[in-house]
Order: sequence, then structure tokens, then C-alpha cells
Amino acid sequence: MPQDDRELVAAIARGDGAALEDLYARYGSPLRRYLWYHLDHDRERAEDVLQETFWNIWRFAHTFRGASSVAAWLFQIARRAALQDQRSASRRPHGHMAILVDEEDETQRTEDVVVTRLCLLDALRALPPKQREVLYLVFVQGFAATEVGEVLEVPVGTVKSRIRLARRALQSTLRRTQLAEDLLP
Repeated sequence: MPQDDRELVAAIARGDGAALEDLYARYGSPLRRYLWYHLDHDRERAEDVLQETFWNIWRFAHTFRGASSVAAWLFQIARRAALQDQRSASRRPHGHMAILVDEEDETQRTEDVVVTRLCLLDALRALPPKQREVLYLVFVQGFAATEVGEVLEVPVGTVKSRIRLARRALQSTLRRTQLAEDLLP
């Protein structure tokens, strides 16, 4: 049975269903989190698009040429499926960004931690979607700038520029928030 990601994709291209299951076991959770983030934290839509993503992987595994990492290729397929879902949806529910908290974190929560996280979430919400997406792929999923460029189908310079602009905007917003808090009684 193939162990390497590239071998799994090659086996999937030959029609090996077990290889698809192995690839799902490796990448299902990270892709689900990415889609959940990309689809406004809608768990059901993320699940539907995840299934569409793996259907597309099954159908198009033969097109993988190895120019990028398997992970970048998979995230690119997931992103395209999410964009297609967004285009075809007649209306999108507007939700709020959820705070991801570890159980251990929850027991140690203080008012200051909650306020800090809320300020950070507000600052992230204020970023343009393209900048938020780049930050998510780099800092949450752990992709290198070149891989993010492959996933988003943009030059690596664009990725780096979006990161730089997002960091500046976050710093500016968080400084203003701190100043406002300092002025309150």
C-alpha cells in the first residue's frame, strides 16, 4: 500500500479506492477546517464542499503532475470547490466568527483573555477577505508562501504583499483598540 502522498495520488489515478480513503484520513480534517473558515463557519456547507473536493480528487487525480506539493494541490481543489459553492449559492447567511478554544484554554480563561481575543477577531474581520485567507493558510494551515501562491493561484510576491498589508492593518487596528481601552475609566 502506498505511503507517500504522491504515491497515494498515483494510486487514486489508477482507481484505488483505498488510497482515496488514506488520503482522506490524512487531509480530511485540515481541509474541513479550511473550508469551514472559507465558507463563513457553516459546518454543513463545509462538509458538502469537502465531499465535492474528494469527488474532484477522485476524478482528476490523473492530472496531478507533481509540480506542487500534494497538500497545495488538495487545498487548491478545495478552494475552487468552495468558490463554486459560493457562486452557486443564492444567498449566504451572515454569521459571526467563532472563537476556536482548546478545552484546556477554557478553564484558564480570564476577562482580559476574552477581551484580547475579541479585539483580535474584530481586527481580523476588518481585513479584506484576500488578506484574511492568506493569513489563515500561512499561520493556521502552515503553508509556505510559495504553496499559498499555488493554492490561491497568485504569484508568491502577491502572497507576501498580502501578508505584509494584513500585518500592518492588524497592528494599526490593535494599537487603536489599546489606546481606546487606555482612555476608558
